[in-house]
This record gives sequence, C-alpha cells and structure tokens, in this order.
Amino acid sequence: MNRTVLKTTASAGILAAMMALGIGAAQAGEGGGTYTLVHENDWMFNQDRDYSSGIRLDYVSGESAVGDGWTGRLATQFLGADSGSRVRTGISLNHMMFVPNDTATAGVPEGQHPYAGYLGGEYSVFEQRGNTLERLAISVGIIGPEAQAEQLQDAFHEIFDDNEAQGWDSQLGTEPAVAVSYDRMQKILMVEGPMGFGADVIAQGGGTLGNTLVQATGGGYVRLGKDLGDDFLPARMFPYSGAGFWDNDSILSAYLFAGMQARLVARNVFLDGSSFEDSPNVDKEPFVGDFFIGAAAQLAFTQVSFTYQQRGKEYETQMTPQKIGSIALSVNF
Repeated sequence: MNRTVLKTTASAGILAAMMALGIGAAQAGEGGGTYTLVHENDWMFNQDRDYSSGIRLDYVSGESAVGDGWTGRLATQFLGADSGSRVRTGISLNHMMFVPNDTATAGVPEGQHPYAGYLGGEYSVFEQRGNTLERLAISVGIIGPEAQAEQLQDAFHEIFDDNEAQGWDSQLGTEPAVAVSYDRMQKILMVEGPMGFGADVIAQGGGTLGNTLVQATGGGYVRLGKDLGDDFLPARMFPYSGAGFWDNDSILSAYLFAGMQARLVARNVFLDGSSFEDSPNVDKEPFVGDFFIGAAAQLAFTQVSFTYQQRGKEYETQMTPQKIGSIALSVNF
C-alpha cells in the first residue's frame, strides 16, 4: 500500500472516530438539534484567490442539563458549567481551499498565497448561561493533497466552464492539523420594541491554539429585527464565528446584523507554510480586521442566512482586502 493511500486512510479513520464520538455524546441532549450547511466562496464577488472556498456540515444537539457524559465533564471542567447551565454538543466536517491570485501559472507566483487544502472534523461543547454563550472546540484534520482540494476545485470549474488552476503540484505538503479553540459571546445590551421588534449588541472574544492557527480574536456585533429569540449569530467558517444553532419559538422571524472582528495572528500555516518542510509562504500581517454585514430569516423549523465579509489584508503582498460571501441553511428537528 503506497504512502498516499495510507495517509488518506488514516485521515479518514481519524475523522470517522471523531464523528462517532461526537454523535454518541450528542445523543445525550434532550430533543433534536440543528443541522447546518455553510458554504463560503469569493466567486460571488468575481474573485478566486486567497481563501477561495469553504464548506461546513454541522450538527449541534438540543440543550440539556449538565450530566456525566463527555459534554458535561468538559463543560464543567473547562467552561465552569453548573446546575444553571444549558449545554450542547456540536460535531462538524470542514473543508477549505486556498489559492494564489494567478492560477494560470505553474507553481506559486512570488508574494502570492500558497495553494493549500484542509479537511477536518470538529467536536464542540457549548455552555449557555443567561445571555452568555461559551464554546470549546477540538479539531483534527489533514492538510495536503489528501484533502482533495484540487479535485474539488477542478470539478467546480468544470461545471462553470472555467479554467483549471495550474499550480496545485506546489500545494502545502501533507501534515496533521490539530487545534483547540475557545469562543465567548455575551449579549451586553438588549432592547425590546413593539410587535416583537428589537435589537441586541453582542460582544465576542476567543482564541485558537494549534499547529494550523495561533490567534486571539475580539469583536462586537449588532442585530436588529423581529423576534430575535434566544440565539446568537449564524455560523461562519474561517475564522469560526456564530453559534451554530438557533432557538426560536416564533413561526417567522428575521433580522439584519453587522459587526467587526479583530484578530491577532501569531501563526497561520496557510500563510507561513508547512510546519515540517520547506514550502511556499508569504509574510503574514500580525493584525487583521474583518467587517461583515448580513441577514437571517427563519420560517418554522428552517433558517437561511447570507453574510458579506470584507477581510483585511492577511499578508504584506496581498493585492487588496478580500470579499467573501457566506450562505448558511439550518434546519431544527
């Protein structure tokens, strides 16, 4: 059996084990849960560079009291959960791809984003108490050809009769990807108006530690709409933000949202290059600011959202800030 098959089999086994662990823990939750499909892409704004595409399949369980299972123990030990807490379990499968601005040239042009693919699974624990939501996540995945980013992009370009990228032979090499993330969101202001209309302000802070990404984040968001419910923002992928679930008893609700997030980045493997071998890389910016605006609408047990994100320059030779569109479809059971 060759090395590529071995690596692919090993990575698939790791992801399958993580998903099985998460499903077992999630079944401890009361009621159903929220299933979400997120797709992020820059082609919506006539771009195909840098962070080019992301897909996330997500499940977050229904809420439950703190118990003796994996979720309860992690929430108690690391998030300070107690008898007044509501806890949830999340599991997800994530895929991301990164490309340079010039994809017609073999290799990576000097000063442009390296080619890279990522495929990984994630296990999350949510702890909600009043207007505060905390999330602890452990992700395990693979970077390199085993992530099948080249094949996915080629298939997508074939559908839309677009040219294939010529530099995937220079993509970042195979390496495991492991990270632990923490996020905290708190509603610091809530205003209720007539006929169910209202607004809230949400503060966010967190960080990620791993061989793929080392960063600290902080930001603030505003929501304005009808029947906001006991939930937070729709999920986004990279960097992760939002709740990944929504909890609203209304038959129909909708809101607009806007916010900013600042990131202090010590390491980003997709910019700095491979951890264990020489590879294409660029000089990253240590401070990145993101602005986003969007809308979400919920009808019965289904929610759909769209987010426009303008990401600040992530590396010194990046041409301009990147524009990214994110579409999320969620279903509650």
